[in-house]
Amino acid sequence: MSKVLVPIGFSEYSDQLIKYACDLCKKVDGELHLIHGLEIPFVIKSMYSEDEIIRIISSLEEKMETKKAELLKDHNLTIHTSVILGRVYESILNYQKEHGIEWLVIGANGSESQQDFIGANTLRVLRESYSSTISLKGDCLKDRLTNVIVPLDLTNEVNEKLRQVQNFNKKIQGLTYRLVCVSTSRDEFVINRMTRHLGHLKSALAEDGIKVSSEIITGVQSKLDVPNTILDYTRKVKGDLIFIMTQKEQTPVQYFLGSVAQQLINQDSVPVLSITP
Repeated sequence: MSKVLVPIGFSEYSDQLIKYACDLCKKVDGELHLIHGLEIPFVIKSMYSEDEIIRIISSLEEKMETKKAELLKDHNLTIHTSVILGRVYESILNYQKEHGIEWLVIGANGSESQQDFIGANTLRVLRESYSSTISLKGDCLKDRLTNVIVPLDLTNEVNEKLRQVQNFNKKIQGLTYRLVCVSTSRDEFVINRMTRHLGHLKSALAEDGIKVSSEIITGVQSKLDVPNTILDYTRKVKGDLIFIMTQKEQTPVQYFLGSVAQQLINQDSVPVLSITP
């Protein structure tokens, strides 16, 4: 079975993540893994005895088991729960690796609140995740998953991204993929070359039996307008998921995703799938 991991707290926002993950489990014939990362700063930890910390962990484990029991009433799923002491992002990454997690559903909000930036733990996880990671921010739950938006920058290498689309389509079949390229150039020669290139990419996916369409959006004034243009397109065609790729290089945190990718994750209306090649 596929394994779907959701790091949670005990808030309504975590309940949204769990709901999305349960729906995903049913689509990929998966089992659900719920973990709660308990990070206690050293100064505070020194104030507790070992027995007190054990009692805290036991109390959280009981809450996780209660959550599991509630979910089993509504969902016919295999569910595992765990409480892990340590840095939150390390707990998530280590659990992924140890249990062979294929899917990760994570909240992009800082501290599970409605904030306008990606949480620090989420940033680290997105950079180093072993799994296909779906990040949700704000109220972006979807009752369906049929329409996947694939932004392409034709000036960069795209073969790996198309290979990942093919792999993703094997895991969840019946999806429609919309390749979209945003151009800031008005040069007819450049537009024609992009059109031919995008046409080849579309044909390569169609030959694999993948439902695919393509579109080039022109007339965009600057690169700063690209993220909003992609989001406007996503809303227009009622996209359910935006497909991006992250980088594994150890670059400064504020740049590792790229400005376009970060802005796409920061929006709160469409889940974003991040895959590290």
